[in-house]
Amino acid sequence: MYRALHWTRCVVPAASAALTVFSPSDGWTADLAVLPWDYTFNAIQNFVGGPLSHLVIVVAASCAVLSFTLAGDNPATMRLFGGWPRQPSAPAPPCSRCSC
Repeated sequence: MYRALHWTRCVVPAASAALTVFSPSDGWTADLAVLPWDYTFNAIQNFVGGPLSHLVIVVAASCAVLSFTLAGDNPATMRLFGGWPRQPSAPAPPCSRCSC
């Protein structure tokens, strides 16, 4: 005959009991009354999900473009922000102490 493994004799009943006890049901839920802080949380959620997220995206994009402009050598974007393209610097003179 088939003999069950030892761990299955322990795990299967424990898992089924946990699923039974911790499964949601209508009897355990609170009444759907409006709580005093619901309006505040809804207002915060609507602000964070709407205008604030748009502001964060615009500021991040602006910072990315600005940092690219200040660090890069793209003449069009540098002129857009009021700068002028940098002139390439002259090569360093050879050093007099050695022949490098």
